[in-house]
Amino acid sequence: MKRTLLFLMTAVLICTVTVCACADCWDYGWYSTVQAKLTEDLATRSGPATGYTGCGSYRMKGQTVTVISRAFDIGGVQWAQVEISYGGALRRMYTGVKRLNISSSQLASIREENMYSVLGYGTICGNINPKWGPGSYYCTYTDRVLNNGMNVTVLAYENGYYQIECYHYTGELFRCWVPAENIYLN
Repeated sequence: MKRTLLFLMTAVLICTVTVCACADCWDYGWYSTVQAKLTEDLATRSGPATGYTGCGSYRMKGQTVTVISRAFDIGGVQWAQVEISYGGALRRMYTGVKRLNISSSQLASIREENMYSVLGYGTICGNINPKWGPGSYYCTYTDRVLNNGMNVTVLAYENGYYQIECYHYTGELFRCWVPAENIYLN
């Protein structure tokens, strides 16, 4: 009886974990992340190419960052979406892989973004300041406002937030995160 009960409890746990893991497939949750040291200071962009808005440079040579994903730009340069803690909150941004001490096998274990794949298109509801990542614990872009009615490209969904892409007033592409309730999907 004890053995049967233990077997049933284990089976329920496995099923629960499997269902949760499958549900997370839509949320990046099942992809690996990798810790990597910076071989130089961190120069960043909001997306994986030099045509995206700059997100600043950080004097972090030798420090460790979390690598979330990777992508190739049109010129074949490989970029990494990294996450850092800055000013008491998290930030996600992109940097060239050349700045990271990371092996090819580590890179292969990280989700590769398809630059030509989108979830869809949407319209911003309300005037909002977007986030640096998918959650309230990420920094808010205080210098960038997305205006009501603005059309955006929806790239990903994670933790109740959409990663979107639109044009910044400078004419550069801009990637950021917006709560799902602030986007009407077309």
